[in-house]
Amino acid sequence: MLLPRHPGLPAPQTLLQRSAAGDRVSLLYAAEGERPAIEDADVGLLVTQFPGAMERDMLEKLAHEPSQVSPVTVDGLAAWWIDGAHSILYVAPDGQVVEEPLRLASSTLVWHRDGVTFRLESALDLERTVEIAESMTRR
Repeated sequence: MLLPRHPGLPAPQTLLQRSAAGDRVSLLYAAEGERPAIEDADVGLLVTQFPGAMERDMLEKLAHEPSQVSPVTVDGLAAWWIDGAHSILYVAPDGQVVEEPLRLASSTLVWHRDGVTFRLESALDLERTVEIAESMTRR
């Protein structure tokens, strides 16, 4: 599990979900200060990590109009900023294609590293979101 080490982030609430496709870890940060609430929730940041890989065309397939998928980088890795409503398709370790539905935020940063897909949702802009993503280190 990777944990954001960005200044100002408190310890998160952590949720572990077990499934046949692999364990999913969600890190939840309450809305406060510079982390505005996502939609009507009291959540300022949600980071989800799960085993699997994805490609840009998988994202574009499930990005709902007028959403846009823009390529960006996180620590030199390919990443995608999805601006608007969307779902995500990814390939689980067993080769099964899995759909990850829209959660809280319509704008989301998605990338994968070493067989793990990361999804960072917030009401923050792209620059701040990438800063948080790049601060993620092993726990």
